[in-house]
Amino acid sequence: MINNTIPSFLKVWESDNVELEVLNQYFISHPEIFEEYFKYHCPHTRERLSTAIKQYPAKIEGIHMIAETLPIIIQEITNEYHNNYNFDLNMKFHLFVGAFGSNAFVEREIIGDIFFAAEKLSPDVNHLRVIVAHEIGHIYHNVMLQNDGMDWIGQKLSGLTRQLLCIVKVLQHIYQSKL
Repeated sequence: MINNTIPSFLKVWESDNVELEVLNQYFISHPEIFEEYFKYHCPHTRERLSTAIKQYPAKIEGIHMIAETLPIIIQEITNEYHNNYNFDLNMKFHLFVGAFGSNAFVEREIIGDIFFAAEKLSPDVNHLRVIVAHEIGHIYHNVMLQNDGMDWIGQKLSGLTRQLLCIVKVLQHIYQSKL
């Protein structure tokens, strides 16, 4: 499932009345995204939001492009994982505009939701393909470890080269198939 809140942000932005309170209302209206985002990936401060409001104009064209292309790319890369690795998992993707914190991340769970902050992403289609494959790769990695009996409690995540190489192979395949 893709939860694309970028159009909601663009509606707020195009109202020509973007102040801290209005921007915060967008954040408050999507707690499924911004509780995680502001807790681990971006400070939720007045200064940060004021700076973000000043930075959005330079990014708005790219944000429009990402809002249209990223859902298609997510479906494409999800299909690649399924076709090449029989990886078929019901993943949840959140597309949003944040305050210039992390560009993309996976929720801190074994099989967590995947988040993409449009203001921090390049609108280049190949860049988007790589970042989507990378984030799905984290989930794939976790599922492989889980299926192999990973003891997550107290486990130090070292010596996992084999799983990381699988992610690299997926990324190489996706990138080469697009050239």
